Amino acid sequence: MNKEKIKISYKDLRKLSEDLISSISEQILVKKEKITLRSSINNELGIDGDDWFDLQERLKAEFGYDFSDFDFRYYFNEEGEQTLNLPLITADRVFRITASGIIIFFNKNLAKRIWRNRLIRNKPDLQIQDILTSILKKRFVVKEQVVYELV
Repeated sequence: MNKEKIKISYKDLRKLSEDLISSISEQILVKKEKITLRSSINNELGIDGDDWFDLQERLKAEFGYDFSDFDFRYYFNEEGEQTLNLPLITADRVFRITASGIIIFFNKNLAKRIWRNRLIRNKPDLQIQDILTSILKKRFVVKEQVVYELV
């Protein structure tokens, strides 16, 4: 597969990345130091349903990308859809808290991996770097489909 190229200066890419992370941080009330370009908006940061629409509107206003070609159902659940899976989600969280809490005394890295890997993950990750790439391309495209060429 031929990857599309995005030509951009390092300075511009860094500024846009910082602005995007700051905007997302303000919207979802998570410290920007805890957010990276590889952070998953839907699975790691917990954005879903109406929260995504609110974030999307903010990003549209700030960065000019309208997300009209974005497939919401591929990455997110409808508002209330998670309620149907509540017993499974609860069991998943109890398992992760218990397992990572016990294992942290023996192996901190293993405990972190257990905490990050959910038993229930029915939607693929939407990473902040995918949003950054889409803003630059003016259409939805994931990072794996492009290569950055720093000029």
